[in-house]
Order: sequence, then structure tokens, then C-alpha cells
Amino acid sequence: MRIMKVKKIKVTADDISHGTTSDCLSCPIALAIRRVVKKTCRVEVRSLSVLIQVDDKLTRPHDYIDDEIVPENGVFPVIRLSLPQRARDFIDRFDSIGSPAEEYFSIVKPFSFELPIPVESLR
Repeated sequence: MRIMKVKKIKVTADDISHGTTSDCLSCPIALAIRRVVKKTCRVEVRSLSVLIQVDDKLTRPHDYIDDEIVPENGVFPVIRLSLPQRARDFIDRFDSIGSPAEEYFSIVKPFSFELPIPVESLR
């Protein structure tokens, strides 16, 4: 059983400016979560959830299918966390934007949300 700690994830204006639309590894939410987890963790944001790979020696999270993830020593190497509705809404709005980046701030704004993160993944 994993020990989780609820962390406040702050999506900043810088995350929005440097984020990439429709990119699960480089969207603003992924950039914000990466500031909270260890550099060896891989963060992949989906439309409804985020995958955090806690062991950098494993294959990519998207190579796993939910029900086919096999635990090692009773611990799953990749954890899927549901995103709160506020984050899901942000993703929908952000991904609907094309470019240039100046348009981002007319559609999305910096915000924060809480997310339980596995303790072993935290910085």
C-alpha cells in the first residue's frame, strides 16, 4: 500500500507560456507536477488523470494498460491519479488553443489544485 501526501499543485503563468497543447508530457499541468516530484519521476497528464512513474528504470507509463499493470513486491511502478474537475476543465480549454502563446492568457489563467502524490515520488 502506497503512502500518499496531498500536495498543492500550482499551475503558473510560466507553465502556461512554456506548456505545449495536446502534449501529455509538456502541458502546463505536467510542468507544475514535475516541480513537486523527484526529477527521476515521469509525469504524463491525460484528459482525466495523471500517470506518475515512480521508478525511472521502468518503461514509459503509456506502455501500461490499467488492468495489466503488474505490481513489483506489492507496489505498482506506475500510479494513476484522477485529476479534479478544475484541472480537467483547464486541459480542455488549453488544448483547444492553437498558437501563438499570447492567446493562452485570454482563455486560461494560472490556478492551483490538490493532488495526492506517492510519498516516495516527492522531492
